[in-house]
Amino acid sequence: MDEDWELLLGFLPEGWEALAAESGALKGLRKDRSPENLLRVLLMHLGCGHSLRETAVRARHAGLADLSQVALKKRLAKSGPWLLSLCRALFEERGPAPAQCPEAGLRLRAVDATTVKEPGRTGSLWRIHYSVRLPSLACDRFVVTETEGAGSGESFRQFPVAEGECLVGDRGYSTASGIAHVAGAGGHVMVRASTGPLHFLEPDGRRFDLLAAVSELDRPGTVGSRDVATDGNGSAASVAGRVCAVRKSEAAIGMALEKLRRKAARDGRTPRPFNRTLLTRCS
Repeated sequence: MDEDWELLLGFLPEGWEALAAESGALKGLRKDRSPENLLRVLLMHLGCGHSLRETAVRARHAGLADLSQVALKKRLAKSGPWLLSLCRALFEERGPAPAQCPEAGLRLRAVDATTVKEPGRTGSLWRIHYSVRLPSLACDRFVVTETEGAGSGESFRQFPVAEGECLVGDRGYSTASGIAHVAGAGGHVMVRASTGPLHFLEPDGRRFDLLAAVSELDRPGTVGSRDVATDGNGSAASVAGRVCAVRKSEAAIGMALEKLRRKAARDGRTPRPFNRTLLTRCS
């Protein structure tokens, strides 16, 4: 864990500790005023998904901080500006140059969804759909829906789109109808391809063989791309685009397969060979 933490610290932007003091994240701390320990505690809750109570217990046993769950919640609120400044600095340092996006006529938006449960054994479950603008990270869309039924799933269709906007989503948004929704409004899409609901066509209309295409990438780090179009199968307009893939390292392949095995075991099913092969070939 300590080795992994040192690796993570190497990715943080220069001056990240000073930002903690400047943003007020350390204000009010009476004992340990270490930005490193505070960040580690916050990431236990935000990154690992531990509850406030569990995070407080883990932090106390690890000697990082002695906070109650109430105090941790208040510290999390005070640390909001610090975490926001870290995200913005990382995006500016490692992401595309913000000045290049307007020149290309693009306004980037990252979209995602999460579920929340009301307190109590019989609390209702809701899905929150939201989008943030990059690099400002300002939220410009926030919608709450049920978790089941029509119009409740993760989809680009949950978001109004203006011409010149580019929506970025994970594989849950990889559907022909969602992509057609964005393209029809004059927008663009960057999304991780899912081999289940989304299929592609060659420029001449033939079915695109994704497995054969990624099989050509035989060395770690090898990158490839092909011009394709989405296959709406009559229910959505076909949209021209490009499939990009990079060959994973052996370590990344092992992690991907283990994650696939754990998920399959939880769901009580056996992974399809097609999915296993794609996981070892590309990301």
